[in-house]
Amino acid sequence: MIKNFYLTILTIVLTFICLDFVYSNYKNSKLTQLIEYDRIFEYNFKKNLSAKTKFGPFLINLCTNNMGMRVKCGDKSNLKKYDLALIGDSFVEGVGLNYEESINGLIENKKNINTANLGVRSYSPINYLKKLIFFIEKGYEFKHIIIFIDISDIQDEFFRLGKIKDNYNNIKIQNNKNFYSLLTSNLQMSYYLYFKIKSFIRNNLNYSDNMKIFENLDSYSKNYDRGSWTYDETNKYRDVGIEFATKNMKLLVDFLNEKKIKYSLAIYPWPQQIIYDTKDSFKVKHWSKFCKINNCQYFYNFFDDYFELVEKNSLKFVLLNYYFYTDVHFNKNGNNIIAEKIIRDIK
Repeated sequence: MIKNFYLTILTIVLTFICLDFVYSNYKNSKLTQLIEYDRIFEYNFKKNLSAKTKFGPFLINLCTNNMGMRVKCGDKSNLKKYDLALIGDSFVEGVGLNYEESINGLIENKKNINTANLGVRSYSPINYLKKLIFFIEKGYEFKHIIIFIDISDIQDEFFRLGKIKDNYNNIKIQNNKNFYSLLTSNLQMSYYLYFKIKSFIRNNLNYSDNMKIFENLDSYSKNYDRGSWTYDETNKYRDVGIEFATKNMKLLVDFLNEKKIKYSLAIYPWPQQIIYDTKDSFKVKHWSKFCKINNCQYFYNFFDDYFELVEKNSLKFVLLNYYFYTDVHFNKNGNNIIAEKIIRDIK
């Protein structure tokens, strides 16, 4: 009797896995390659996309206009004049979220203005510089541009411009084929079920150590070198990356000044900074000084906002409610913190 019971359970599980494998591979066949090479600014989203893309267990819509800018799906306006432009990497792109939950989407929902989303995953200051020059020389008009400097920009600048031997693929998000990614790609229903169970446990279980659920996450590790440069002076990317990032940002703001376009800078913490750094981080000091010297319209320092959230609530609360679990990116709640502050400054 017991043997038959276990055999039935095993049969159900194996059948589910087989069906999941067939379903997942069918869904994968319908996914569109999002990125294409660009001879001027390295790579960009493909033009006129209307695609489904995966982020962990989530399936989201990603649409672009005739210039490869991410737009709200169904928007065919192809504007050339914008009240506000945001440029940055995957944080500005709104990775893992539908357009309406990106920073641009949240601003547009509250304010009747046209915004341009120029963000693309793994961009850094050299891409911001080349892309903005290209668009502005092409006749695109932006009344105000906010440049989002990400934690990863320093490592990305190091690899793009530093004299190193490492073979680094800046769009590796598309091509990472380790065992974990193959598993989540080929067994999507199983992974989604696992994710929902794990999410329920982490949100409802009382741990004696509140941070136990973040153990063994590489991107939350103190030694994760893509982000540790903000508090670790020995980080191998820090000096060269900062040097190149600052030079390219200087070239960019000089160009914008020449064109008489208002610009601001925005910086924000990853979970790594909230756990191991302070709100007076080296990153804050460096870009605050840069903004003072170069007369930014605004310096948006979201380190203050997120450290204040920790003080009012808890570290665990902020990591669970404002970031994607196991990831460095903001969810809709995280983006809303940023959007609300920008909205207050929009005349």
